[in-house]
Amino acid sequence: MKKLFVIAKVIILFAFILSCFFADAQMQVTDTVTPGQMAEHLTGSGIEILNVSYTGADVARGLFYGADTSGFVMEEGIALTSGTLLNIPGPNIHPSLTSAHGLPGDPDLSNLLASNTYDAAILELGFKPEGDTLFFNFAFGSEEYNEWVNSSFVDGCGFFISGPKPGGGNYNVENLAWVPGTNLPVMVNSVNNGYADFGVVPNGPCTNCEYYHDNTDGLITEFDGFTLVIDSSILVYPDSVYQLKIVVADAGDAIYDSGIFLEENSMYCPAIADFFSFEFDTVNNPGLLYYVSGELYYDSIFISIPYIPDLTNLIATFSISPGATAYVGG
Repeated sequence: MKKLFVIAKVIILFAFILSCFFADAQMQVTDTVTPGQMAEHLTGSGIEILNVSYTGADVARGLFYGADTSGFVMEEGIALTSGTLLNIPGPNIHPSLTSAHGLPGDPDLSNLLASNTYDAAILELGFKPEGDTLFFNFAFGSEEYNEWVNSSFVDGCGFFISGPKPGGGNYNVENLAWVPGTNLPVMVNSVNNGYADFGVVPNGPCTNCEYYHDNTDGLITEFDGFTLVIDSSILVYPDSVYQLKIVVADAGDAIYDSGIFLEENSMYCPAIADFFSFEFDTVNNPGLLYYVSGELYYDSIFISIPYIPDLTNLIATFSISPGATAYVGG
């Protein structure tokens, strides 16, 4: 009896240690935030949020945090899923976890994926950028990996922008989420390492698999696979009004969850950097007889230097926009 008691204590202790290990490895999620709070977590510098709306199941959106970045692509941010947010944390023990809501898809995403979509989760932001380039990054994950790769079930995501287009015209629900270096939307069939049964690591053929992470036996998320971080950017007009629609959905059928992760504060639009002053003074340049100031004109500086034998060693003094960085010689 004593031996059995000791064994029981060891089993309980092992189970406790194992549960602590899983708790440390898994990401955490919360679906108790509002769409406006999600927008605040998503946006960084240079973005003025004008309005926020959400369409989809309330349980399909929220925040993730505490992810171990040695096994996942981001530590924290916002998440949208075609299923249930609480299903996203790992470990990956289900071959095809599903939460079907019976909700419609999104017509723009359906056109992009060339497939009917279902259970769309859609976050829409109206915003003004301070600068001339909008940046963001994201990752896509799915339970369609790896058993349904190269099938007609092509769950995917889209980031659609509308607003004035630099150079003329307008963006009209133009997609920003492409596999880098291609014109392929981000979906199960465009980023993968081939078909494999659940629990079996796929070994090709590779389809943009340099951006794919197989999650067989992974601890952090339930998704069977996910992309690495994909960076995107687009030119915009400062202080103009834009609308961005972020959407993920099931495609081909209404089962097997997929989701997108957007890193905390990763949507940003840095203000245009300017020189406020540019000069050569006599303190840093003893070869000069007097202080010389530059004339600033748009993105050029005009300066007239009195004759000295060597101009290459002149040291400039300048001031630039707050938060900007100057790289001298590069």
